[in-house]
Amino acid sequence: MGRAAGPILDELAGAGQSGQVPAVHYQHRLIPYQVVAVISPWNVPLLLAMIDSLAALSAGCSVLLKPSEVTHDLSNHYSGTRRRARIGGGARIVTGGPETGKAMIEQVDAVVLPVA
Repeated sequence: MGRAAGPILDELAGAGQSGQVPAVHYQHRLIPYQVVAVISPWNVPLLLAMIDSLAALSAGCSVLLKPSEVTHDLSNHYSGTRRRARIGGGARIVTGGPETGKAMIEQVDAVVLPVA
């Protein structure tokens, strides 16, 4: 899934000509957010963390993942899954409770709160 996103994103970016007003030309660029926070819930934590972080990494963003404080083993599973799938990119895991999540939200460019 991650490797397939690159060509799709390349196709979305580009230049063209307006169909409505032929004299109007445009150029469309996709610019990724620098850092995206993914705050994963306690239920289905690995799946939801992977879906949202994979989308952000495929778009060229760095990811800061904060799993729920009750999902202690998520860090190891997340890192192992990314390694086996050969998903590169800048992803870091931060642990902590609600205070950590609040601090993250104030420091990043975009926030993803997956819901199951």
